[in-house]
Amino acid sequence: MVTVDGEIPADGASISFIPQDGKSPSAGDTLKKGAYLCLVPIGASKVEIRVPRPRRKPKTINKEGPGSGPSGDWIEESLPPEFNAKTTLTFTVNSGKNEKNWDLQTKKK
Repeated sequence: MVTVDGEIPADGASISFIPQDGKSPSAGDTLKKGAYLCLVPIGASKVEIRVPRPRRKPKTINKEGPGSGPSGDWIEESLPPEFNAKTTLTFTVNSGKNEKNWDLQTKKK
């Protein structure tokens, strides 16, 4: 189960496990009401959790040439980079069933 500041993230959120051995395949799942289920290789993995949200306007505007207009996606990552692009999250998978709940805290106290 994944929660962000005690709340279940919106649809479209995802979790990825990237093995630190550099050889095993990555694994992940799209969250469904905060829940996930995936087969992760045994060993230590970095964990990335992503919760996209809509942007009000695109990042850049292309003002040159045909088809000029907005470029880039109209979504952005709502979580700080320490939970995804520059993750500090790790998890070690052992043989057998493993369960891990993630309660991410983004609000400063």
